[in-house]
Amino acid sequence: MAENRYPQDEFDRLAAQRTVRGTHRRKESTLKWWIALAVILVLAPVAGWAIVQFSSSGGSPSKPTAAHPSSQQTSQVKTSKSEDPSKKPSQSPTASQSSQSPSTTPSSPTPQASLNRPVLVLNGAGIRGVAAEKQKALAAKGFTSVSVSDYNLRSPRVSTVFFPKESDRQTAVEVAKSLGISEQSVQLSPAATGGDRIVAVLKNDIRR
Repeated sequence: MAENRYPQDEFDRLAAQRTVRGTHRRKESTLKWWIALAVILVLAPVAGWAIVQFSSSGGSPSKPTAAHPSSQQTSQVKTSKSEDPSKKPSQSPTASQSSQSPSTTPSSPTPQASLNRPVLVLNGAGIRGVAAEKQKALAAKGFTSVSVSDYNLRSPRVSTVFFPKESDRQTAVEVAKSLGISEQSVQLSPAATGGDRIVAVLKNDIRR
């Protein structure tokens, strides 16, 4: 082998230092495989649930039904509408006028005392002359037909005025007032009067 006739230079030194290496591929990243695996793990249960729902509904997706108000809510709405104060009918003028207008029915007149009605005054008080005094008192009030007599029975216990019929009540009350007898002692009794006159029985409670 012939000796190298050229001196070594920098290229010879680089060639001596270089080592031979075989060709190889760069190692690829595994990140995308992990992402794909995670996507599969997430989507698989969702896809299975969708398949089960589709098969249970007979192959046709269920349509959402429109919500209808219940009958109770409907009745409440109707009630609230019917109770609207702005829609309540106003009171008819006829009814209001009739309630405000005075009654045209004439009231029955109060019976007036009849001063011409016969009156009998009975002295059951045991006081001499008391019947005559009461006769004068009735005449002073305008009574025109007054007679007197004695009375020996025990009943009634207090001075009382008897009248024969209801139309004589007011006259009997006037007789009692003129004689000083209480109005509570005025009684309807046809049997006690004989049916034709007003009878006043004077007892010990009579005032002179």
